[in-house]
Amino acid sequence: MKTVCISQARLGSSRLPGKVLLPIHGQPMLFYHLRRLQLAAEVDAVAVATTHLMEDDAIELFAASLGVSCHRGPVEDVLTRFFECAARHDPDIVVRVTADCPLIDPALVDYAVRALKDAPPEIQYMNLSLSHFPRGVDVEVMRFAALAVAFEEAEDPYEREHVTPLLYRHPDRFGWRQLETDTPAAQYRLCVDEQSDLDLIAELLDRLPDGRLDFSWRDAVRLMEEEPALAEINAGVAQKPSRRTGG
Repeated sequence: MKTVCISQARLGSSRLPGKVLLPIHGQPMLFYHLRRLQLAAEVDAVAVATTHLMEDDAIELFAASLGVSCHRGPVEDVLTRFFECAARHDPDIVVRVTADCPLIDPALVDYAVRALKDAPPEIQYMNLSLSHFPRGVDVEVMRFAALAVAFEEAEDPYEREHVTPLLYRHPDRFGWRQLETDTPAAQYRLCVDEQSDLDLIAELLDRLPDGRLDFSWRDAVRLMEEEPALAEINAGVAQKPSRRTGG
């Protein structure tokens, strides 16, 4: 079963403009994100979906420097951009992640993909539970056929902007399942929305094995548990609420 992992990336962030290319220890944030995705054993191809805007030329160029293909599409209709990117790879399974997660965990990507591969056909969409995992390791997996249905049927602007709401709003139809962990850590933030988030990531990378990108999300959580001052760096950042009910 062919699997493509697609990262949504654009420079037009309102809270921290250009964040995905901001430097962390001499490398753009996008470097850590894409290099870690490339370590996922269950993924056959990693791709970036960005916009037609001229400012996002820089994202396409940087992705190419890492051997990652890039698809350009509409600014507001992210579902069209994402679906077209997926269709170019003719996959059976599609992984959705966002580029503001520099510590995305390839092992969690593999976990989610294997879970969907092992699930019965009526299970067409899964995600990591937001009540279990830190924000910033978010992974969604879906069968390409389900994504195609969302692309054809979604009319609500929210569904077009956020790609997967049609799938999790109809669990009876798409068999939505959530993946959990035996060591919940949802109180931590590993995504980047504001400068303090970026500061935390820099501090964590300082303490993680130098030059290695195969560390686990649990390693990052362990550091914050050992040094509570780390988690305080971005404790004041308000997390945008998710409409995914049930966590």
